Amino acid sequence: MSGGQDSVDETPEIDVVPAAPAAPRTGLMLGGAIAVLVVAVVGAFFAANAQDEPTEVDVAAPDAEVVEETTEAEESEDDAGEATEAPADEETDAVEAEEEAMEDEAMVTEFAADSAIGFGGPNNIIHTADGFVSIGWGPDGMAISRSEDGTEWASTPIVGLPQDANLVGLSEYSGGYVAVLEVWPVYDEADEEAMFFGHQESPTRQLATSADLENWDLADLPDVAVEEGGFSHIAGMATSGDTVAILVQVEPAYIDETQVLFEAGLLTPADMENYCGARVDGPNDPIIVMSCDWEAQEAFYMEFEAKMEAAETDEERMALEEEYFGDGFDVEPGSEELFRLEPGDPIHAAILDGYSQEPEPVAPVVLSGPVTGALTQTALPVEGWASSIAGTDAGFMTIVNDWTSGSTISLASTDGAAWSETTSLGSELDVQGLASSGDLIIATGSHWDQANASVVVWTTSDLGATWNEASIGTELFGAYGMPLAGPAGVAVSLDGSTEPYPDEFFGPEVLLVESDGYQLEIVFEDDVMILTAPDGSVVHEVPGIVNEPPEGGVIDGVVRFDESSFDTVVTFLDPATGDDLVAFGNENFEAAYESSFEPDFSTDWEEPPRRTELWFSADGVSWELLEAYDTDWESNSWTSIAAVGDDEVLVRTETWTEPPAELWAFEEEGRDPTDEEMAALESWEMENYANNVEWRRIPVG
Repeated sequence: MSGGQDSVDETPEIDVVPAAPAAPRTGLMLGGAIAVLVVAVVGAFFAANAQDEPTEVDVAAPDAEVVEETTEAEESEDDAGEATEAPADEETDAVEAEEEAMEDEAMVTEFAADSAIGFGGPNNIIHTADGFVSIGWGPDGMAISRSEDGTEWASTPIVGLPQDANLVGLSEYSGGYVAVLEVWPVYDEADEEAMFFGHQESPTRQLATSADLENWDLADLPDVAVEEGGFSHIAGMATSGDTVAILVQVEPAYIDETQVLFEAGLLTPADMENYCGARVDGPNDPIIVMSCDWEAQEAFYMEFEAKMEAAETDEERMALEEEYFGDGFDVEPGSEELFRLEPGDPIHAAILDGYSQEPEPVAPVVLSGPVTGALTQTALPVEGWASSIAGTDAGFMTIVNDWTSGSTISLASTDGAAWSETTSLGSELDVQGLASSGDLIIATGSHWDQANASVVVWTTSDLGATWNEASIGTELFGAYGMPLAGPAGVAVSLDGSTEPYPDEFFGPEVLLVESDGYQLEIVFEDDVMILTAPDGSVVHEVPGIVNEPPEGGVIDGVVRFDESSFDTVVTFLDPATGDDLVAFGNENFEAAYESSFEPDFSTDWEEPPRRTELWFSADGVSWELLEAYDTDWESNSWTSIAAVGDDEVLVRTETWTEPPAELWAFEEEGRDPTDEEMAALESWEMENYANNVEWRRIPVG
């Protein structure tokens, strides 16, 4: 097993896969206040310690070894001592024809060898009656890779697909195969201003169909309307019979302070190279717009980290933090202030308005219809985040997570156009994905519980009319994973901690907030607020508002929530008169939090060990642990499940190493690379990538 991962469980018999299919081308609210505090601290911690998903590298293939062949004429000449002389024109034509044939043969051989260097990925490998199939990006454009069992792959070019396309979905349907493609517009420096704000032109989306995987027909997908500043992306595709359904996630618009400043003439294209943001503290504070010297900033933090690592005691570390950061700074080291906007300035107000907007969730959209016919566009009847879609012979299913209410809603459709809610999966869940195997649909997710964030599986065979809940037998904490299904069943790669994080990283279970002699007791687990008067009597006991404010922000005669993006004031009312009794603002919540919660972020603390586990189930109920590995992020190696076949699970291990320093000489010299230097870097990346992807087959069933 490569990649520095030590297997901690006995592994079944496996086959090493020598090649790979074609690579894809990849370019808790307390009205806002309390939970924001808790989430901000915990989120910052996890952001600092979590390993980001590896970035897929767009690579070209190395040149295949060209085997020299001897022509029949040359063999004849060797045997006889001299070649038979032919008329000049005929001889030239014959030689040119033979050379062209040899070039064609060499090209196909080279393409077949080189295009199978990357990986297909979860969305790009499917299992068919003839084995595994992958569509991805080869050295000469889109390529199809085939394998009977995942051990020997052969790749050939594809006719009819755009050579600059990105494949975002591949499925089999009753008449053949269907794929969804995105073609992004070529970047034009004339569009530089739009690029600053993320408003560049959307990709062209196409539906591709084929009966043989080699010859494809294309049709443009309907445009999905988004508000100005918003965007959409394809979240999944599924088929049912000869019907296709494509799930499109629509994101709400966000006002970008960069756009406000640019349109006001305060930022210029020349400023954008080193622009590093605006510090926005509150409605009565100036907004500081900064320019960064990235190298100086990096040097500052590297120097601080080096001294922290060399420090031997907590006292030394605390002294270093005081020396380098003190009470904080308006402008980061290595940065300079471009300008500042004072309260009352119209641009100051415009930026605050953008920050204070609470983006409303948008309903996802489904494009559906006959694979070879016109598709209709339908907005789902609920708003929120839908991560995937699954199809069976009976129809389609998707699950929407509504982050405003915390509810998880499953929806079903027999035709992809008319959708209705099914039996709910409940609340306080995080459903990560759907997959289908036969008429079985499997949803995987987590119950987020501090002590035991359990991985949960739900199965249904009737499009969600009834759900059966099961639990994968992992003991990992905070594990997550997307399911992948095939004829044999469903598999999932899980990654999580082997130990729970210390309680202090999750904040207090009960928060006591003081204001004008009154005490507000907030019990997070029971979702209740208890207001006590100075004399010790209970004035109000209000359940159900810790994680979600009341509708309209008011409970008549009890409490009122006044919110902005910078402060949340919770005002309790006098039960006798209905007048304001006592108010709790951010300053009260912050003081309570600081007095009850003292996380230790010193360098003595070590993150709990992490572990990767590969699980398989034939029915979604009984689960088998296939393999498990101690996770070692420093090895730059990760293992995951790539596909499920009829009696096997394909596993992929990728390992990444940094290019040698000499290939980055241009960066050290502070200049742009030459074409030759870029070619050398790309060639190294391509070769490294090809040599550091290991494919294995694990028999199941």
